[in-house]
Amino acid sequence: MKKTTVITHMDADGILSLATFLRYTRSVEEVKKDALSVYFTSPVNLLNTILISILNKRRVNNLEMLYIFDLSGYRESIISASIYKKAVWIDHHHWEIVKKPENIEFYIDPTSNSACRLVSEYLSTHYFEDVADEIDTNNIKTDYGEKIRTIVSYLRDENRGKILFEKLYKFAEDLACTGFDILYNAYYESMIDLYKKTLEEIDEIIVNYLNIYRVDDLKVAVVTSDKSLPVYHVYNKLMDHKDAPFDLILTVFYFDNITKIEFRTQTNFNTRDLAKMFGGGGHIYASGATVDGHITIDEIVHNIKIRLMNEENI
Repeated sequence: MKKTTVITHMDADGILSLATFLRYTRSVEEVKKDALSVYFTSPVNLLNTILISILNKRRVNNLEMLYIFDLSGYRESIISASIYKKAVWIDHHHWEIVKKPENIEFYIDPTSNSACRLVSEYLSTHYFEDVADEIDTNNIKTDYGEKIRTIVSYLRDENRGKILFEKLYKFAEDLACTGFDILYNAYYESMIDLYKKTLEEIDEIIVNYLNIYRVDDLKVAVVTSDKSLPVYHVYNKLMDHKDAPFDLILTVFYFDNITKIEFRTQTNFNTRDLAKMFGGGGHIYASGATVDGHITIDEIVHNIKIRLMNEENI
């Protein structure tokens, strides 16, 4: 039985990708639970997570199989993943051109609405992908999509570290074993009720810490916070603003010694190029970057102006 490691994004798409994988392994019995190691991470922490997964295996012979879901690769992370005997990397973000080791199979499609859809295609295990598409494109159409997004937001808001990872895994496992019916379990229903109250507090933060700028011809909304906010909720809240639609919505988080910037658009503006300017990336209309230290909103706006000026001069 192969010793298998899964590293997945800790958002709803990454969790549904993992649930699809767990559903697949239950059907084919390819991976026993005691032979499976799962890690949740973010794009900025991907390299560290891969290295930790390697160190935790202790012996090279234990580095048999690695799956990575919903996380874009770069030179250092790809080299580290290639230490495993075999790896499968499934993602739907835009990638820079990279050298691809022979022992890593890449299944990348930036046109896919979710990584879960690609995982479903790769494993021929279909169940969660339509809901994952809804959530990752912020186009909720079903009760399932709203519940899953809310539960993930609650878990990430209320928990940290090992406890968070354990609860995210339990949620993925419950979905894999029970399907959407688990969403109506009292345990998860209580999370949804509690998070509705949290969203009311978040609405106040959005109103109190919203500033609107004109950057050349762009209308830019900026919300700042020193606590995590669900970016989809910021976006949806600003849809009802009197000055909407906004060409750019920046949600700027100040945590310890880093600044995290989430870029969104309501007018199909290319946000990914701006995120790349700050060392980040993602999708064309939804992207992000994490910067060492605290940078001011004026600095961010100034950099955007420079980028726009350079584009005009091309």
